[in-house]
Amino acid sequence: SVSEGPKCPPCVLKAMRRRILPILGLISIGFWPDPGWTGSSGFRVVPMDGKGFGVVAEKTFDAGDLVYQEAPLIMWNVEDATKTQLLNLVAAIAVLLSVFLLVAFNAVGFTPLPLAAAAAFALRRRELGMPEELQEQYEQLSSEEQDQLKGLSDCSSGEKTMMGILRTNGFSRGASSSSSTLLLCPVLARLNHSCSPNCQQSWDEESGQEKLYAMTKIQPGEELCITYCDLREPRDKRREVLRAKYGFLCSCPACCHTDIETSDARRTEIARLQENLAAAQPADGVEMAKRVLQLLDDEGVPDLMLRGLACTEAVRHCETLSDPQQARSWAEKAYDFFSKARGPTSEIAQDAKALAKVERTKSEA
Repeated sequence: SVSEGPKCPPCVLKAMRRRILPILGLISIGFWPDPGWTGSSGFRVVPMDGKGFGVVAEKTFDAGDLVYQEAPLIMWNVEDATKTQLLNLVAAIAVLLSVFLLVAFNAVGFTPLPLAAAAAFALRRRELGMPEELQEQYEQLSSEEQDQLKGLSDCSSGEKTMMGILRTNGFSRGASSSSSTLLLCPVLARLNHSCSPNCQQSWDEESGQEKLYAMTKIQPGEELCITYCDLREPRDKRREVLRAKYGFLCSCPACCHTDIETSDARRTEIARLQENLAAAQPADGVEMAKRVLQLLDDEGVPDLMLRGLACTEAVRHCETLSDPQQARSWAEKAYDFFSKARGPTSEIAQDAKALAKVERTKSEA
């Protein structure tokens, strides 16, 4: 390892990056490279038929490998959108009023006053297309970073806006997909969707970064994909959600399955089992957890979080059955799945590790 010397303040580093890198014609880490560019992260972006661009592996990744981590350029609470819409409405009414005044005063020669007012309100309305907090964050970015964000897709109807880009590409902050805070990471935003994704992203509060982990072995040349929807829904429901929010008809391998009825049945059974797993009778609960793991394997869904959650419920059922040996085995499985899905130092993985230690002590007593 290299010994650490005096650290340069982040603001100085950022200023150097903005001034020096453009002169050298280089792309700094955190900026998305030109199509075809290959970087040290082990992946690159390439044009893809029907998808625009996609992210392709340049090296082999094993399940649990940290593929990439990125600090968001924008972090925004979507609840601010309501306030913005109200302000936009007020601004629109003000513009209409100005036009009315323009017509009324034109007869007496006072055209410049209402015209200036209308122009001012129109300008203000344009500015309000971005909430104040979002505007402030955006203006603090370098021109390269701003261009990076503007290059992302906006699947909402109408003119492209930063809010539309954020809603289309933003990741939820935290474990819940219903989190009101969205994160905009321009590199990770380039990942396409699959209903059987080989990667999974998650927010790491401690480091302040969105992290991408491989969920299965990925070979060079394979596309890196995440999911944009609930994988446990049947195909028609998944396609409906994806078309409504992102405007595309999913044609991933899972959606083009030769036996879609069987595929749908497996996925809906996974959802049903997980919904009822916690309230099941202990012996039934253990069997249900086994069934979830088997169905995920049969369906080819390498979602390690779903596996880890099923194992955690199995631990609790084994404890109720006073079976420390089985509880230990399930706890160790849960830790293995969580450590690969979120990293071995993540809170959920550490909780599973502590649980496995407790069950190991019980089983050896």
